[in-house]
Amino acid sequence: MALFPLWYTNGEEKMGRKPLYLFFLIVVVVISVAACTSVPEVEEPVRSAQIVPDSSATSVPAADSPAATQESSGVGAANQAPSSDQAATPPADDDEIIYAEAQVTSASVAILESFPVQVNVIVQGNFPDGCTTIDQASQRQQDNTFFVNLITARPADAMCTQEIVPFEEIVALDVGGLKAGEYQVVVNEQPFETFRLTADNTLPNEGTSEQGILPADDTVYEQIFIPATGAAMSVPAAWTRTDFQWSPGSEGTPSIGVVWTELDLEWTPTSMLPEGAELISREPVELEWGEGVQFQLEVKDADGQLTSIEEHLIAPLNRTVVYDFYTSGATYQDLEMVKDAYEAMIASVELNANPAFQGLPESCTPNVARALYVDTERRYCLLYPAYYPQPVEQNGFVNISGLPQSEGPDPIVASLIIQIDGAAGGQTVAQVVDQVVGQYSSLPITRRATTLSDTEAVLVEGLPGRFGSRQVFVVYNDTIFHLILMPVDDAFPQLADEVEMLGETTTSSFTFLP
Repeated sequence: MALFPLWYTNGEEKMGRKPLYLFFLIVVVVISVAACTSVPEVEEPVRSAQIVPDSSATSVPAADSPAATQESSGVGAANQAPSSDQAATPPADDDEIIYAEAQVTSASVAILESFPVQVNVIVQGNFPDGCTTIDQASQRQQDNTFFVNLITARPADAMCTQEIVPFEEIVALDVGGLKAGEYQVVVNEQPFETFRLTADNTLPNEGTSEQGILPADDTVYEQIFIPATGAAMSVPAAWTRTDFQWSPGSEGTPSIGVVWTELDLEWTPTSMLPEGAELISREPVELEWGEGVQFQLEVKDADGQLTSIEEHLIAPLNRTVVYDFYTSGATYQDLEMVKDAYEAMIASVELNANPAFQGLPESCTPNVARALYVDTERRYCLLYPAYYPQPVEQNGFVNISGLPQSEGPDPIVASLIIQIDGAAGGQTVAQVVDQVVGQYSSLPITRRATTLSDTEAVLVEGLPGRFGSRQVFVVYNDTIFHLILMPVDDAFPQLADEVEMLGETTTSSFTFLP
């Protein structure tokens, strides 16, 4: 009680101090309770926050990956759960791509004329719509099989034409260092063609050459003369030849070639181009042998479908004879396959080339009206009419024939046949003819002496045969040369002048070579 003596000494003082007393009493009680009770330390609550890693440096595991499963439990899951005031996860990218295997319909193998050998697989197929494209072409080799895989891609949400679109893809196989043998090509799990290497596909002492890297294309070229003009150019020696067109394959495409014409008042560079072709580009060019114009064309059929891609160099523009050096293929990839040969042909052109460059005499110099033929094995040359087809060599015969003058499977044409009747065995040409004529003593056969290439010869008429003929025999280097000109027959008056022209042209230019 001694604690509060003032509150009881006077009644008024007691009533005025009662509130103060109550205040102190409450404070004492609070302090006592606080002292007697263990209260844990209270930390300020921390707002939950999601830490978003830098997407450019860290990848987020997939939902079904082990990493994602491990992080989805316990504290990790709590830390990753975004709070209500955080931004929602952005939606997936709208530019989704659909990948699939290409629909392949065929695949062929093209072995290029080079060493080491280069092998291309030409794959053809169809896209299901106008948006699908080839995204990836891969290959792997297992033993003697090449597995080629073509993958297509198309935007998932793209609006596409629903028409089948053909495609062609060229895949260069990795055949460097390949051993000789037969190899199978499989494209998108479908077996197609096989190809054979007859020798190991490596260069001698590969990697040790002191001359550096050899060119990939070691194509051997040969110089040829262009009929009717005497110009010369170089073309691949091993390519398939049809008249004056050359192709690396037997099908005739892709190809390079040349045609020519004499200028007239109506001539223009475009008059030598295929009719109806669509012009893609045109540009003037300057060559060492003259000026020209280079054209690139697309040729289409009546339905508007692309049939070929062509390039034409029309040159020179300042001469009486102009050439069209061309290259043609079904696709732009085809043109790329023959590009080097096409450029080499153009670069090698010699106008008015002198045949003596190859050891040919002046008598075998071609011109606008006369084309050149050379038999390098039998060692002779001659000229023939430039508008004739190229001479045919078959079974030891050379057939120089003009254009057909009748219809049917066996048309009548003016022809000169050159054949070798074997060794003379030391006989003179007169003795050889005696033996031939002696077999037909009952026939009215005529003979007279003449010359061929400044060599004694005998001309014989009246020998039996399907048609009347004029035949020349000559012995050179103990070999019997036998020339047969036909038909020399009154039954074919329409051919009389042409036969005479053919005989005069060939025999007057015929020259034996050393």
